[in-house]
Amino acid sequence: VTDDIENKYRTENSMLLDLNSGILIIGFAQGIFLAVSIGLHKQGPVKANRFLALLLLAFTVALSVHFLSVTQLWKIYFLYYILASSVMFMFGPLIYFYVRQLTLPQTNFSQGQLTHFIPVTMNLILFFPLLQLPNLEIVASLDKPLDSGAGSLLLPILKVSSVSIYTLLSLRLWFLHFQRIRQHFSDLDKKSLLWLRNLLVGFLSFEIIFAGTLIFGIDLSQIPGEIDTLLSVILILLIFMTGFHGLQQPEIFRGLSSAETVTFKAEIEPTRIVDEKYKSSNLNEQDNRIIDAALKKLVLQDKVFFERFLDLRMLAEKVKVTPHQLSQYLNEVMKLSFYDFINQHRVEAAKISLCNSRQAILDIALIVGFNNKATFNKSFKKYTGMTPSQYRSENQ
Repeated sequence: VTDDIENKYRTENSMLLDLNSGILIIGFAQGIFLAVSIGLHKQGPVKANRFLALLLLAFTVALSVHFLSVTQLWKIYFLYYILASSVMFMFGPLIYFYVRQLTLPQTNFSQGQLTHFIPVTMNLILFFPLLQLPNLEIVASLDKPLDSGAGSLLLPILKVSSVSIYTLLSLRLWFLHFQRIRQHFSDLDKKSLLWLRNLLVGFLSFEIIFAGTLIFGIDLSQIPGEIDTLLSVILILLIFMTGFHGLQQPEIFRGLSSAETVTFKAEIEPTRIVDEKYKSSNLNEQDNRIIDAALKKLVLQDKVFFERFLDLRMLAEKVKVTPHQLSQYLNEVMKLSFYDFINQHRVEAAKISLCNSRQAILDIALIVGFNNKATFNKSFKKYTGMTPSQYRSENQ
């Protein structure tokens, strides 16, 4: 019977290759290549890369399902088509676990977290009654036009909602990560993961568009300009950018101890207020005065902020306190993150050089501790309200 079905649809529906299906083939090949490359990549965050490789494979499976749909080959490979259509329920958990492992590298995956994959399991179970039918009936059932009622939209909307919720949770993880690194580093290049935030926003935008087409009953095939092809291109570009940045991403907290990376998670908990973060600290008024005096000497006399890769741990060693105590002092007494404390002093030093010398702006940026001109310009404008060039022209 299966052979009869295959021969019938090979004859009646020779593979409908067009621009959309061609793009999907390219995306499929790209996804497989990136997934294998990342899975075998031994540098950088290996644990995070495993989740990323699985995520790219899930995207690739979804592209293959769409390919079978647009070429009508699903009528031949209907068993794969049915089972693989559940893969969208895996997008959200894999995105979330990838972001979590990238931003909290000491976090381990436990068996209890397998509950995140219950929806995909339930979706597969729902297909069991359909798979008990004869092959011709399965194909005929799937080939029926969908009703326009709310019931037919329930499963697609659940899939999109699942991915959207996990994407929002991943954005929250990124935000907490961004707040953490500002407490520990004076240079956020290659640590802020802005590319990851932009990708998550891109995925969320894609999900919103897709949800809109479901909720408002938009038939993409009836819209001029091949918007279905455009959406395929956007998804493939997102896949490529995810894989590319995943391969380029270094270890965020390389060189720091396991204990320090674990405390990063504890330092910014959404259920805690700021005071509770330092509840166990023994910092008192006398300690505050000692830290204040040491910081003034290091900043005003030694110009410690000129050190380009200065971080909280390095400064704490110079002040002769723990990183936790120094972080508490900066946050509670000075009301500043470590990042703002250091870069404000760098900008103040740069202002003096801009007024009193003819040095190139890039040279000044490097001398005062910034890594590049772009970061310097951004910080300078943040703290002064104008660019270095504008400040120099107004004050010379």
